Amino acid sequence: MDQVLFWSALVIGICAMWWFKASRKQTPTQTEERTLPTGVILEPQPLLSDRDVRLYNLLRMAAQDRYIILARVPLLGILRVQVEGSGRMQMLRRMALQHVDFVLIHPGCRLVEHVVQVEGDQELNARETEKRQDIRRIVHASGIHLVVLEADRFYSVRQLEEMLGLAGE
Repeated sequence: MDQVLFWSALVIGICAMWWFKASRKQTPTQTEERTLPTGVILEPQPLLSDRDVRLYNLLRMAAQDRYIILARVPLLGILRVQVEGSGRMQMLRRMALQHVDFVLIHPGCRLVEHVVQVEGDQELNARETEKRQDIRRIVHASGIHLVVLEADRFYSVRQLEEMLGLAGE
């Protein structure tokens, strides 16, 4: 009986050491996967174009201290998808990698109250045009006020206030 107990303890000890050693070997490979491959160079790039910066500044003047303004926000960052069954995944896929140009967030409740989309800034193919239309439908369905601005048009601060419904405040 003592020999069975001894050999059982020995086998369990060897298995434990093998498992511990194998788990330690996986850690460096996980770290290696997180490093960049040789030859990859990452550089910062501008988030906004010159036109977008001008529009952002006009929006800041129009909204003054009433809203927090963010640019190029993913749809999934501003909308919560609540649906039963497989419709959730379908909607999440539909919204993935989609973004809006500008959002105005109420600082108290932290909800997006206005979305500003800039249209007509480039020659869009049929697929890109459909994506823009889909973003409009999704934002409209969420109940968020959508303002669409033309890219090649100049807007004054007063015009933006009126479009956002802030002129009387």
